[in-house]
Amino acid sequence: MFPFRKALFLSSTDKLLAVQIVLHLCIAKLSIHVMPFAKIRSHLKSGSDTNPGYQQAQHLSNLTNQIAYHLPWQCNCLVRAVSCGLLLKKKQIGFTFHIGTKLEDGKLDAHAWLTLEDGSICGDAKASDYKEIFHFDSERSDVSFSNSI
Repeated sequence: MFPFRKALFLSSTDKLLAVQIVLHLCIAKLSIHVMPFAKIRSHLKSGSDTNPGYQQAQHLSNLTNQIAYHLPWQCNCLVRAVSCGLLLKKKQIGFTFHIGTKLEDGKLDAHAWLTLEDGSICGDAKASDYKEIFHFDSERSDVSFSNSI
């Protein structure tokens, strides 16, 4: 259950942002299940070439992670990264979306995270453990796949 008492102490702009985050987490969760990733990627593309701030993006990511933890459905790293990417696009903040894999105990594991020029903002805690296999920049149209998978 979402801690509504804690939400009462948020500033009015953070309350509005929290509602937007819940909606975007829901949209991201549904999109991942019903849309091909190429279509999702096209929705993450930004029309901006400006990057107003790492601090604003980090705040957005932290709030997304806090809210996602309290939702009644599981929000894995891919859902959080897509949701955060959609919100960063709305704020015209450019980012890079990454997907990496690792082999652990004979099982393949994957992870998604976002970075800005100034550093990682979403899913960065585990990113160093994964070998990047795919990334794209929200401000450019090219996609990069690792050739050493």
